[in-house]
Amino acid sequence: MLIYSSLEAEHTSISPIAVSDSTKATTPEILTVDSGSNNNKNNANDDDADIDITKSTISIFSANPAVLALAREQILALLSYVKTHLLPSYLSHLAKSAQATSTEVGTTPVPIPSVAPNSTNPTANNIVPLIPAPDPQAFLIGSLHTGLFSLLQRSGSYTLSNPIPNIRVHRFDDPPYYKYFFRRSEFSPDADSGKSANLPFVDPPLPSGYRFHDREGRVGVLSKHLDLVQSRTHIPRPRKQLSMMPGMAIYFDSGSSDADEMPIAWGFLGVDGALATLHVEPEHRGRGLAVPLSKAIMRRGMSVDGVFGAGVNSEDSQTRERVGAWAHAEVAGYNKASRRVMEKIGGQVLTTVTWTVIELCG
Repeated sequence: MLIYSSLEAEHTSISPIAVSDSTKATTPEILTVDSGSNNNKNNANDDDADIDITKSTISIFSANPAVLALAREQILALLSYVKTHLLPSYLSHLAKSAQATSTEVGTTPVPIPSVAPNSTNPTANNIVPLIPAPDPQAFLIGSLHTGLFSLLQRSGSYTLSNPIPNIRVHRFDDPPYYKYFFRRSEFSPDADSGKSANLPFVDPPLPSGYRFHDREGRVGVLSKHLDLVQSRTHIPRPRKQLSMMPGMAIYFDSGSSDADEMPIAWGFLGVDGALATLHVEPEHRGRGLAVPLSKAIMRRGMSVDGVFGAGVNSEDSQTRERVGAWAHAEVAGYNKASRRVMEKIGGQVLTTVTWTVIELCG
């Protein structure tokens, strides 16, 4: 689940995104990214100056204690509602699915394990171990503001794992994820000129020998590539989900005529519209591929029918500005290679988040 609080815009320690009448965003306060999940969303590597990640920067809320206490009560009430009214039907669905599966293979139905299998494909984790799936009784909360997570700690501190009564934290990201935001103009040069955002795509240039299509001219990640993609990430993404996520791939002129041409780099836009699963094969890193790949993926997301395109052509100027002006991505604090890529394509860190598994006990 995803949980958002208005505190993120009203009382965060980082200035919220604000768009002025001139369609230009006001300059926000930016987290210091010269310092320092289990969930490495972006696995790219390009040579450049190092980023010092010896310290973590964590976004917190600056609201008064009464406001924070109210927010804590609201979070607990939401989790209680989900556990009471929604979780039973979900567990019932899991039990029926397990029984149907066991019946299909002619085996005796077995009880649902306390922890669901973490593999989405028998060969998906043959290279990179997958993150264990959460206990079905717990909640996987994605992109949770570190300030909200801190409200569930006795100390109010993000890094001290001492949850309040009736809360069990199975896992959280330390250091947290940096949430990068990008202006549309970084990827869609026509956005500021008043031209249509649905013009034909012009992908950024690639180094000699690399291309955004296979030998047959097909663009993107094909279904036959999904096993490879799954094997390179420890985030358990089902094939069906990957096949529905918009993405781009880079191919290399190896001189081979092998019919099963495979990409050497790829990336997607996740279900929340964020840049995700950015990967460059090790032997092709340091050649300047991650930056143009990221730009190509985001460029497509900026189209009218893209995940970031809603409202771009609206007749209301404020809608165009506020809905169509920004894109985002999340990078683990320790992943300096991907953080470097995000900064090189114009990303600004405006907040920190975590992907956490929380259980409401009692």
